[in-house]
Amino acid sequence: MGGSQFSGGGRSSAFPALSQSEVDAIIKAALDGGITWYDTAEGYGGGTSERSLSAGLTTPG
Repeated sequence: MGGSQFSGGGRSSAFPALSQSEVDAIIKAALDGGITWYDTAEGYGGGTSERSLSAGLTTPG
């Protein structure tokens, strides 16, 4: 799954800002669906996508 949607929005983002609870729900749904590979890049919000993904993967539930 691509991680650019977790980039936090802003002028250079193609996606609106998501709350961490929305990111958590997306990641949970992806994991429940069997997705275990995530594609991120530091260019997605200057590392914001990686921090959001990390938080979502470590959220209980």
